[in-house]
Amino acid sequence: MERRKLLKGTLSAPLVLTVTPVLGVARTTFMACVDNAAVKPVSTVLPTPGAYVDEWLRIDLEIEEVSLPNAKGEQVVQSGRFFVGPDKVSMYRLADTRPDVSPATLVQQFNASTMGLQRRPVERRQALAYVDRDGRVVGYAWQPRGGAHITASCYASVMGGLRKARQV
Repeated sequence: MERRKLLKGTLSAPLVLTVTPVLGVARTTFMACVDNAAVKPVSTVLPTPGAYVDEWLRIDLEIEEVSLPNAKGEQVVQSGRFFVGPDKVSMYRLADTRPDVSPATLVQQFNASTMGLQRRPVERRQALAYVDRDGRVVGYAWQPRGGAHITASCYASVMGGLRKARQV
């Protein structure tokens, strides 16, 4: 009987439902992941790939030997080992001693677009990735560029996979 009254509208009352957007929940969860990760210590570059596995979101880096032409046009190998920055142009030189914990330095003399520059991969390393509030990788290694480090599992669960991060 009460069901019939409800259907007829005699017992009806205004009803307000609040629907939380999924994207809003994902962003809140993502920022919680970032906040939790911020208090944990982290190494920016792993010594060698596969040396050990940790929980952080990382980007594969090609460590390269770089050579430039001299005045005679002969290629001269530059001192040090280098990698290309997240902007795909800037180049960074790894520290000669303990490059896994010592910051790389931005190279001023040349970049990845310099005429005559030749690059030869010599090893792979994994660098810590920094992500912005939308989950985009905006920096890595020692260049946060306004981003924050995060665990790989948190990134994958909130952003929908690691493939997006690996496409830097």
